Amino acid sequence: MKNDGRLSVKEFADKLSKFFLEKWNAQKIPYVPGQDMVFFVGGYDEGAPYGKVFEIYIPSRPIPAERYNTSGEFGLIWGGQREYADRLIHGFDNRLPDLTKNFLSLDDKKRDELSKYLQSQLQTPVPFAFLPLQDCVDLAIFLIKSTIIMQHWVIGVRGVGGAIDVAVITQAKGFEEVQRKKIRGEEKWS
Repeated sequence: MKNDGRLSVKEFADKLSKFFLEKWNAQKIPYVPGQDMVFFVGGYDEGAPYGKVFEIYIPSRPIPAERYNTSGEFGLIWGGQREYADRLIHGFDNRLPDLTKNFLSLDDKKRDELSKYLQSQLQTPVPFAFLPLQDCVDLAIFLIKSTIIMQHWVIGVRGVGGAIDVAVITQAKGFEEVQRKKIRGEEKWS
């Protein structure tokens, strides 16, 4: 690797995590389980054939955990208020295996087996490894818009909404904005 100041994806994830953990701790924000700030850091290391994605939970799991590796595994990674995206892609809400575990008094192994079985039977058959980049962008926007629209009708936290920013990271071109919201002033209220 050239010494041109470029960080590896892991090094960048480590620096990002450290920065936000310091900010969190400086503000003395009390931790509520399940209320972490979640980051996905993705990109390509120089010369690597596949990208890497790291997941960070501030403050509970600040050490970046690699989600996909060099095995060539393809798929979606999403976080936040994901119940509608889970239902559309996996065929069920990600809370279903735990709800079933508790109701039927299953152990963790049986819960995990149930989750894999349900996903194998219900998942939408999207060929992720073969999707053109434009289809990936369209799918991401569709899942976000579906969540925004569903949250109009449900009781609960409406944590998804507004304009959607979209970017892609490719091995050839790096980071590219596809769609970026514009900040407007007073005209919004006219």
